Amino acid sequence: MKNVLLWGMSELYDKYRNQFIKEELKNNINIIGVMLTEDCIYERIDKYPVYNIEQLSTAQVDYIITFAPDEIYSDMRKIIRLLKWDDDRLINGNVFFLPQFDFSLYLRVKESKVSIITNQCWGGYTYHSLDMKFYSPFINLFMNNEDYLKLMNDFNWYMEQPLVYLKELYEINLKRNYPVAQLGDITLHMNHYLNFEEALTAWNKRKNRINYNNLLFVMRIDELQEAKVFAESSPKYKIGFSNKPYPFENIIYLPPRDDCEFYVQVNSCADSNILSLKPYNVLKLLLHKKDYMRLN
Repeated sequence: MKNVLLWGMSELYDKYRNQFIKEELKNNINIIGVMLTEDCIYERIDKYPVYNIEQLSTAQVDYIITFAPDEIYSDMRKIIRLLKWDDDRLINGNVFFLPQFDFSLYLRVKESKVSIITNQCWGGYTYHSLDMKFYSPFINLFMNNEDYLKLMNDFNWYMEQPLVYLKELYEINLKRNYPVAQLGDITLHMNHYLNFEEALTAWNKRKNRINYNNLLFVMRIDELQEAKVFAESSPKYKIGFSNKPYPFENIIYLPPRDDCEFYVQVNSCADSNILSLKPYNVLKLLLHKKDYMRLN
């Protein structure tokens, strides 16, 4: 059981409270108190003592769980760093609303530092939804499936290659150019970066975080031949998404939808801000458990 302090805004406390109580009843957390971003004249809220900011540095707490808007959350992170605490001790309370959430499993995912290697945005959305650091450089970029399958089968070699500027392309939706880079013989479209220098800085920073002992490869599959190559590829842990029902293990079938393209459908599974039925338990999936599927 972990000692946690709840930190947020009074008007949001009631919204989040029941989610925290569930984990308390499961003996996953012990709530030692509540700290509000505004002045509070009360000594207790429910049964919990009210803390002030001066008491934070001496609080006997394992994790601080926040319930606050993004702009306040950023300020909370700055305070945590001033105290020289690890960023991982601050947890966004939004994760408690994930389907089938369990705090003990969540901590195991965070501690596992899983590196998600993907050819589209699924990894970035997943890390964001779980309030985790990016343990992968394959964020805010995309590559075609042929290149990705080559990357899967010789990942360590590709990670030894330098990232080299190739050219710029125009993105009609973004209405601007973005850098394209070469990694060995594969092409990376760094479409969420303004220039190559920015992309290279982010790439090197996140490349140094790769956990080679816990790699998860995730791919959107469009054709039967890709599914076969994916199924026969060397990585131990891999997940594919397809809108066709292929008879291969670890390929999740998502029936086609008329209201969006398939890549949007895949990303919506990982984006906690999009209201949709999530086909898998993301915590079990990232822990490589066999029973991660919710829909069968």
